[in-house]
Amino acid sequence: MRLQRSITGPGKAGFALPAVLTTLTILTMIYLTVMAAGDDFFKETLQQKRELDFQQEALSAEAELAYWATTQPPNRNALAIGAPRNGGVTTVPVIRGAGEAGLQFLKIDGTDYAWRSPRGQADSALAVSIQDDAGLINLDFATVETKARIFELAGLGTKEAQILAAQAQDLMDTDDFTSLNGAEYEDYRRANRAPPLNRPLGNLFELYGLLDWGRLRPPHWSDVSTLLTAQYDSSSFNINTAPPQALSLALGLTPAQAQAAIERRRINPIYSITELGLTDDNERLYAYPNGRFHFTAIDNQFGLKYSSRLTLTPDDPDRPIWTDLESVQRMTLRGNPKLDQLPAFPKPGPAIDSSGGH
Repeated sequence: MRLQRSITGPGKAGFALPAVLTTLTILTMIYLTVMAAGDDFFKETLQQKRELDFQQEALSAEAELAYWATTQPPNRNALAIGAPRNGGVTTVPVIRGAGEAGLQFLKIDGTDYAWRSPRGQADSALAVSIQDDAGLINLDFATVETKARIFELAGLGTKEAQILAAQAQDLMDTDDFTSLNGAEYEDYRRANRAPPLNRPLGNLFELYGLLDWGRLRPPHWSDVSTLLTAQYDSSSFNINTAPPQALSLALGLTPAQAQAAIERRRINPIYSITELGLTDDNERLYAYPNGRFHFTAIDNQFGLKYSSRLTLTPDDPDRPIWTDLESVQRMTLRGNPKLDQLPAFPKPGPAIDSSGGH
């Protein structure tokens, strides 16, 4: 009887239930934590698989662009697929003279296309675009006034924009004279910063080395940077492929004038800036592509973006085109343009050849 009381007596009866409940609570928390971690791991794994699938599709689309760029002649705003060559550049009269049967035009002015995988999967459609590098503002040849307008467009006030523009000018020039609002070697040394480049920009990322970039970084730089390039070996500016804002920044056009130029070039290519009422300086080409293409592929469904730059190198028999500046990033989903509303990206195939036949 003592043994029974020691087990079931009032001194022990209230101890078991709280202990069991505490144990169950701990086990439940552990289970839920494991389940949540497993769910997060599953989601992350799924996202990584989507990114890998997206990269594969984007690289396939990029390869198709590379094929067209190396095998088909350009005109002033497109690759003329199936057109005969005329000194490396296909002109509208030559195209019309050859007849338009079988011709396709792959625009290089940032026009969006719907690219679909050869596998035919519904979820492998991408919105792709090609932007002629010559249609962008080349910071290696832009005046300090143009640079200031660029930084203002990116969200800086006039004074702050002038500071970064002057510093960008000093960053690239080879002299040691400090521009008004600029910065040279001694300014960087006092700030314990790397000295100015004293050469043209190799890429846009080098602007991050400006003395006051961290303090004055333009809030909308990621958007405005899509209008820019850095090419020390090409001073051309193609008015037939430039986006509206690039036309305004580079040529000092109002938004209305820039839009009028775009409407005009949709009918016929523009051959000279004199057609826009501007004075030609006779030192720059204003109407031709330069053999570099900025490629973008976007997956609207999952918010993924791939971008790269393709450069034609016809003098290299082993590698006629180079690809660099590749990047993949997650982005905010954009609702437009809808893929079913876009023209189809032309597909390589035996039915089309460079002579215009079938």
